[in-house]
Amino acid sequence: MQRGCGTVKVDYPVGLLDDSPFHLNDGLAHTANLDDRERELVEEATTEFRAELKQQLAPVLRDLDIDDKALTAAPLQRIFTEIQAREVPDELQRVRKELARERAGLSRASVPRTPTERFEHIFVGLGEAYQSKVARVLGAERAADLRAISDGWGASIVASGPCDGEAVD
Repeated sequence: MQRGCGTVKVDYPVGLLDDSPFHLNDGLAHTANLDDRERELVEEATTEFRAELKQQLAPVLRDLDIDDKALTAAPLQRIFTEIQAREVPDELQRVRKELARERAGLSRASVPRTPTERFEHIFVGLGEAYQSKVARVLGAERAADLRAISDGWGASIVASGPCDGEAVD
């Protein structure tokens, strides 16, 4: 895949976005030497994280004229799909380019103003936000170690856009 100026990597736990009860990957839990109680704490934190994420997304849904009351009961994957279906490609390309520059330390963090900007900031920050949530129950070092085992939380997406003047494949 071409890696342009708008390349942003997103990671999050496998199963985070669906609606079934979250269960930490057995291999990950074993490699991290999590005991049953720690595993339970991570799974409880994930349930809380899902609810908090839906609360963060509710204003984005409203700004896009999406019924946030109906969708907040839906799985996160459906909410993400509804939001992404309404994103404007040119704005999305611009926002991802800005986020890539911010993450690379080439520009200061911007304040998200549009629904696309707010959603993309939330989306690209999923891995870090989830790590912070897990750190509250396991401690910062254990949470970082857990994430590092698989070079991310297990599910990852690399979204890329072209640089200025670069042709799109």
